Amino acid sequence: MKSIDLCDIGQRIARIRKQSGLLQPDFARKYGVSRNTQIEYEKGRTSPSGEYLAKMAMDGVDVQALLIGEAIDPYVAEQRDRYNDAGPIDMELLEIAIEAADMCIESRKVDLTPQKHAKLISLIYELYMDEDKPQVNTAQIIRLVDLAS
Repeated sequence: MKSIDLCDIGQRIARIRKQSGLLQPDFARKYGVSRNTQIEYEKGRTSPSGEYLAKMAMDGVDVQALLIGEAIDPYVAEQRDRYNDAGPIDMELLEIAIEAADMCIESRKVDLTPQKHAKLISLIYELYMDEDKPQVNTAQIIRLVDLAS
């Protein structure tokens, strides 16, 4: 597991602030902290609060990249945003999508990375979202598996 370095986080916060064109007092006010707290964050002396990070995320800041230095996969971010707007996940439909994906992966004897496996499940889920009673179209899913492998 990668260790979290407050100095690195502070440098990334400072970079984001500078890219925004805001001075420390204005950036601090925007995200609900005092100027002194902002300085502490940027110097890596204090860990940013959850509320501060949540407000940054609502402004489109990739908080994962801010905290660990690695950006969220763009596809994952797109799917997260799409499903956040779509409402709660239909767990029954998700189970159907997972079973269909796994069945077709096994029948094709392919080995997908976890990321490709997740993308495949997401695509299948999306295919069936608008159907009242989703029917597994094996040929269609096999084509998706072949494309993913």
